[in-house]
Amino acid sequence: MDETPHRFSQMPEDSLQASSGTGNVNPVFEDIPPPIPPIFKSGPTPPEKQWAVAIHLSALIGFVIPFFNVFAPLIIWLLKRPESTWLDAQGKQVLNFQISFTIYAFIAGLSVFVFIGFLLLPLVVVVYLALLVVGAIRASEGALYRFPMTMKFLS
Repeated sequence: MDETPHRFSQMPEDSLQASSGTGNVNPVFEDIPPPIPPIFKSGPTPPEKQWAVAIHLSALIGFVIPFFNVFAPLIIWLLKRPESTWLDAQGKQVLNFQISFTIYAFIAGLSVFVFIGFLLLPLVVVVYLALLVVGAIRASEGALYRFPMTMKFLS
């Protein structure tokens, strides 16, 4: 029989009552936080996934019409957020991402006057497109993608 102590082994009942006083709390497990309840009761439906991808990819209109990278996802999000908490969360993530990268692109565009913008602006566009595609793919899989390098405007 193995006599080595295990991390989650049970303590004798009398030592539990002596150490905690209540008898129903195990001090070995006190530092483990309770599980986080899930935000969404079930996975998104296929139409919800399609709308989430539309929220993500509608931002590409911003390459044709200025600032529609923010307005197009905003319009879809405002129309669809009452229908689904998952779409509401997706829309907030996308809008935070779009607003953040609009600010980054504006700063990179201004830095063209000091010549560093010629390197920064293409870098911002490439990173923007890559993250936008990754977000759309993750949305089509039913996952909530949290974009890196994003300021939190909507919570």
